[in-house]
Amino acid sequence: MNLRSILGEVPRLLAAGLADAPLAALAATPAFNGADTAWMLISTVLVLLMTVPWTLLFYSGMLRAKNGLSIIAHTIAATAAVTVCWAMVGYSIAFTSGGTP
Repeated sequence: MNLRSILGEVPRLLAAGLADAPLAALAATPAFNGADTAWMLISTVLVLLMTVPWTLLFYSGMLRAKNGLSIIAHTIAATAAVTVCWAMVGYSIAFTSGGTP
């Protein structure tokens, strides 16, 4: 079997696979699972616990001592804003039964 005959079969295989895709999507309806929700919340908390101290240490190493409180306040405010956006938008997108899996 040569490369030309293999490449000639690609469109037929793609068409066959795409024809079955809507049926497979209808057959596999997602269900809410408490473990998935708990894991999403735990992962969010772990990322926040990892990111905030790292960001504070990183930026505090690049400034003078008198500007430290300002950088800490800005970092915590930015983290709070991102957390609220994630809770309102990202979490609802992750668990919406719309078109996204």
